[in-house]
Amino acid sequence: MVIEACALISTAVAVLAWAGIKPRRDVRTYVRLGPRPWKPEIELPAALERAQLGFARTLALEVAEDRKRPIDLDVALRFLPLIAAEQAGAYDVWALRWLGRWIAETPGAMIDQALEVCAGLAALPVERRRLRASRACAVSKPCPDPSGPRGSACA
Repeated sequence: MVIEACALISTAVAVLAWAGIKPRRDVRTYVRLGPRPWKPEIELPAALERAQLGFARTLALEVAEDRKRPIDLDVALRFLPLIAAEQAGAYDVWALRWLGRWIAETPGAMIDQALEVCAGLAALPVERRRLRASRACAVSKPCPDPSGPRGSACA
């Protein structure tokens, strides 16, 4: 490909020379050959939306390094459903770390608010399991839950 491009350029220069036209040496052409400018803070929400946990973690590290501080609390919260779905064993560690940040970064946080937030974090993996079971019930007949379609897994 490069050899063909060089041959084409040298042919064009020869044709111009034959026609008596000298190429200008003072004009340069700038062509960007690389990808668009890299903005990890823009890519991070999109990676979370696409549920690309590994890529999102890499982007979050880059954003935190660029800003010299942790990622925003609301962005960190968006990691938790992905962790619950893909790395259930690591969910408690991630949720507790997020809860600690929420308590530290929320001005005037009260214990009853923290209790509500904690209950929501504790319910997240359970809700994900119920959702998966409901999807399984919708696809398979009969319902895999022995309690039937009105049971907790198929409700």
